Amino acid sequence: MVADYSVEGGQETVKQIKAKGGEAIFVAVDVSQAADVQKMIKTAIDKYGRLDILHNNAGIEGPLGPTESVSEADWEGVSSVNLKGVFLGSKYAIPQMLKQGGGVIINTASIAGLVGFADMPAYWASKGGIVLLTKTMALEYAKKNIRVNCICPGAVKTPMLDRFTGSQPEAENLIREGAPWTDGASRKK
Repeated sequence: MVADYSVEGGQETVKQIKAKGGEAIFVAVDVSQAADVQKMIKTAIDKYGRLDILHNNAGIEGPLGPTESVSEADWEGVSSVNLKGVFLGSKYAIPQMLKQGGGVIINTASIAGLVGFADMPAYWASKGGIVLLTKTMALEYAKKNIRVNCICPGAVKTPMLDRFTGSQPEAENLIREGAPWTDGASRKK
């Protein structure tokens, strides 16, 4: 099941899966809204009879700037999607996983959730929160056969990264130079 805030993007993903011979359905969801997340989980269970894997992978970056420049509304918006979305997805998936005897929850945080960076405090804090929420849930549910893990990718060429760098080659090079696979030279593709 594909769940996305972007109807166009979600339907395109379903189309690609079906073109490769797979089966998929789409449900529109705002992960910051409990009713939407409950509908997402219910749709998956109604369609497939169970819920084996939940991948919490929604995220927004919020405004760029130092802490004092971030509005309360921007802080809450980023935290609601990035951190509350992981909480809600897990909260409503766990009862089904317990009922069926287990499952897997995968949360996407960021390298920024481990080390932090300047000028996007809501984003960095939300990603750090995901790391610790994952550890908490892993401890709570390990003995109940629910495995909870977190992945913390580095910079990935996405529209979000393009907004952060302004698609400027100089900014992209600074990020690339800090990557562990390089000695400062451009990565070969």
